[in-house]
Amino acid sequence: MQTSNAWVYSFVKWENGNYVVTEEEVKEEKIGAKIGEVTSYYDQESSDTSGNFSNKYEEGTKYYEITDINQEEAIAVKIQEGKFIKAIISDKWEEAN
Repeated sequence: MQTSNAWVYSFVKWENGNYVVTEEEVKEEKIGAKIGEVTSYYDQESSDTSGNFSNKYEEGTKYYEITDINQEEAIAVKIQEGKFIKAIISDKWEEAN
């Protein structure tokens, strides 16, 4: 019987950085420019996470800058019209958790 491994946490990858998806909403007035989007999606653990990869959001999901946070710390993921959530760079997230 073949089993598959699920990811430890939901994440998006942008500019070679892994960002852990949080449940923290980002207010629309803090959303800056679009900086990218998911180009590949796979929900089972894999070593191939190249490009703008996500294990939670499908291809085409958009990434945005957060106006008062450095992109090397966090970005916003648009999950529906007018609703954005914060994704924190994995190093910072792991330090806090």
